[in-house]
Amino acid sequence: MPMREQVEKCSGCGTEYRVPKPPRLVTCGECETFLFSFPVVEAWLKEHRETLDVKDRAPLLEIVERNPDLALALAIALTRGGIGSVETADQSGGVTAHEAGDQNLDSRREFPEELSEIPFEPMHGKLTCMEFRNVLDSSGESWQLTVETVIVGVVRAAERTTTFGVKLEGKSTKGETTISEEIFFDELQEAIDAFDVIAATGSNIANQPQEYTEVHYETDRGVRYGFSQTQYGQSPFLRLPDAPMIYLSIEQFFELRDSLEEGQERLRARGAKVQAPIAAAEV
Repeated sequence: MPMREQVEKCSGCGTEYRVPKPPRLVTCGECETFLFSFPVVEAWLKEHRETLDVKDRAPLLEIVERNPDLALALAIALTRGGIGSVETADQSGGVTAHEAGDQNLDSRREFPEELSEIPFEPMHGKLTCMEFRNVLDSSGESWQLTVETVIVGVVRAAERTTTFGVKLEGKSTKGETTISEEIFFDELQEAIDAFDVIAATGSNIANQPQEYTEVHYETDRGVRYGFSQTQYGQSPFLRLPDAPMIYLSIEQFFELRDSLEEGQERLRARGAKVQAPIAAAEV
């Protein structure tokens, strides 16, 4: 699959430059404006996603993207060797080394624009590429919930497969217990529609006296969400497989629904399609 070339326009003079791979902070060859600060921060966050503890409910990348000064400050702080190791972009739109200092080996070579041109077909093992992107961080008194889009590409011999989905990960704030499960792309629309049906049902019975009523949807892989209603009112919830119940506010319940819809749109933009059902074999 061809890799999409990422281009950034200089905010100072409007010159367009190709974002280097891996992203690194450079200055414009025309006006010395700093370039690629957001790609640097984005790449660092992806690399350290497993060790970050982000409690802000707004996605951190969106905050950085809306604040160019913050992106630049973070990029400078993350650049090895400080400002002295920043490179300068030439007038042709490329990047030339300037006081580059200590670099990783991979930063000294350009990878092919199309990975498909590399004649590599693993026969004994398999080559896997996994991409994660955050769409929701939410938390309560005793839990944290993260929703991410997941794209997994696997190459083995001549077979190439790509799967798309959304991963929900719940973590207890009182311990180290972390449970996660995925909703695959084929089921996402049904999972989103289920939120709307559950909400409509809740609205219809909200004023009816109930000793205990529960309405929920459960995905193919055991992710369950819905609400319970007693004489004290309605309580939305989410339950991941083999995990305690996570009680949500009404706002959080709909934020979860919207995160699945946003994830669906992101995956669709990356080429995800609903697979046609396999017809039953005739006897």
